[in-house]
Amino acid sequence: MNTTSSCRIISRRSGSYAVLLLILISSFTIIRGQQADCQQKDLDKLNISELIQDAERNGASMHQRLPEYTYIQKRITREYGENHKLTVRIREYEAFPTQVNGRHRHILSLIGRDGVPVPGDQIERNRLSAAKEMEQAERGQIPAPEAHEASNPVQYVTAGIGIGSDGTGIWLSASQFLHHCRFSNPRRTEIDGREMIMLDMHSCRVSPRTLREDYLEKIAGTVWIDEADRVAVRFAAWPALSTGSTAEEVIAYEQRRLNTGIWVPGRIRLNGLGRAEIFNGVDKDITFEFSGYQRFSTEITEPDIIAPKKKPIPPQ
Repeated sequence: MNTTSSCRIISRRSGSYAVLLLILISSFTIIRGQQADCQQKDLDKLNISELIQDAERNGASMHQRLPEYTYIQKRITREYGENHKLTVRIREYEAFPTQVNGRHRHILSLIGRDGVPVPGDQIERNRLSAAKEMEQAERGQIPAPEAHEASNPVQYVTAGIGIGSDGTGIWLSASQFLHHCRFSNPRRTEIDGREMIMLDMHSCRVSPRTLREDYLEKIAGTVWIDEADRVAVRFAAWPALSTGSTAEEVIAYEQRRLNTGIWVPGRIRLNGLGRAEIFNGVDKDITFEFSGYQRFSTEITEPDIIAPKKKPIPPQ
C-alpha cells in the first residue's frame, strides 16, 4: 500500500471518529437539556410556601440540639474610631452550653485576643468564671433574656448585634427571614456537592414592628435551602434599593453540616459600616465564626468535652 492510500484511510477513519464524536456530544447535550427541562418543570410545581415552612421548622428543630455541643466562636469587629481610622478587633472564645430560666444559651470563655492566645493562667481564670456563671444559671440567678428571645424559643440561632440599653442594635436570625419575607424564582445549584434550591428573598414585612427588626423591611437577598434536608443553609442580603453592581452584601448567614447530620451556624456577618440608619444605630462590620464543634459532657467518664471545673476550696 502506498503512502497516498494510507493517508486516505487515516483521513476516512479520522472523519468517522469526528462524526461519532459530534453525535455523542449532540446526544449528551440533548440529554442534559431534557434533564434541565425536567428539573425546571419540577421547580415550576414546587410549593414554595411549604418548602419555607419545612425549612423554618427543620432548622429550628436542629438548633435545639446545639446544647449538645461546645464550640469555638471568633468575633471580628471592624469600625471607625478617632480620626475616622478603621480599627479591627478580634476575640476568640470557648462556648459552653447551659440553661438560663429554662432556655439554652452558651457561656463564653475568652481564649484569644487579636490573634494572640490568652496566657494559660488567664484562660484558667476565665474558665473558672465560666463555671461560676454556669452554676448561677442552673440556680436561676442570671436575669432572663430579652423579650424577643423569650417569645419564640424554637428558632434558628439568633445573634444580638450592637444591643444597647438605649434600644439600639438588631436581632439577626435565619428564622426572621423565613418568617417575615417572601420568596420566588426557584432554581437549582450545589454547595459542597449537595443539591440546593436557591430563592430570591424580598418584600419583608414585620408585624408587630420593632426597632430591632425594622431593617428586614429595607433589605432583599437570596436563600439557599438544602433539597434533601429541607433546611436553610445560607442567606445573603443587601439594601433593597441596590441593584446590579451596586448591590453590596451586608448580611451573610451560613451553616455547616456536622457528621451527625444536623446543621449548625458556621458564619454570621453584618456589615453595618455607614448604614446606621438601616441597622438601628449599628455602624460596624461584625462577623461571628463558629468552629470546633464537639459533643459536650459534664460526665468525667465520657471522652468528649468536659465542663470547666470550679477551683477547689483549700482546707481551713
